[in-house]
Amino acid sequence: MKILGKNNKTFNFYLERLKDSVCQFVIVNDHGELMGELTFRIKDSKAWIYSIAAIPEYQHMGVGQTLIDLFECHCAEHCCDVVEGRYIPSNDHAYSFYQKNNYKVYKDGYDQFIYKKLNIKQILNSKHVFVKEDSLLEF
Repeated sequence: MKILGKNNKTFNFYLERLKDSVCQFVIVNDHGELMGELTFRIKDSKAWIYSIAAIPEYQHMGVGQTLIDLFECHCAEHCCDVVEGRYIPSNDHAYSFYQKNNYKVYKDGYDQFIYKKLNIKQILNSKHVFVKEDSLLEF
């Protein structure tokens, strides 16, 4: 499927199940080459982000933003309103990305984490445009 990102670029994406309840959103270019991915797990009303990454040559093109938007929309559709994940403090790009997307960074002992309480109603009421087989789907 395709998604129209906030920057009005269209991205090809798919969702795959890796193992157990671990899933991954993957964005590829028109040639099928990897642009970025977000790996996560949803259990009950909580989601855990394992990783989010854009391939270096595709950074600052909206790939990461599109992945997080897809992920948060997916969480909302599954009535998941809490997102957490581990944060590596030395990654300055990740810190600014999470801050821009309203994630809080907190420390628990020696480890640092991200946290966000999602507004499911607001997410589901926002316009997300997906393209499937030449037709637009909005939700």
